[in-house]
Amino acid sequence: MADNNTVDHSDGVDDRAHYAKSAGGLFDIRNVIGALFGVYGLILVITGIVDRSAQTLAKADGNVNLWAGIAMLAVGVFFIAWALLRPVDVNAQTSRTTRDVR
Repeated sequence: MADNNTVDHSDGVDDRAHYAKSAGGLFDIRNVIGALFGVYGLILVITGIVDRSAQTLAKADGNVNLWAGIAMLAVGVFFIAWALLRPVDVNAQTSRTTRDVR
């Protein structure tokens, strides 16, 4: 009886290529930027919801924290979606750079 979790290495493909592709995408700058925008946007949205004093609202003619937080959340979602839809191909970049050196 075959186990579904085992990897078949009979075709000569190594797991290192899969690991390199997933590790390269993990530290993609788009993920870092998206996470930072998301965290700061969430903080601003919470601040905008909680702090609705008349003095704060009168300073900028509205709830600037709420609107800036929503915009930052949208930018964060955009960067994360971009990274998920167009992942980095580490192997293609490596082969291109070694070809250019020769």
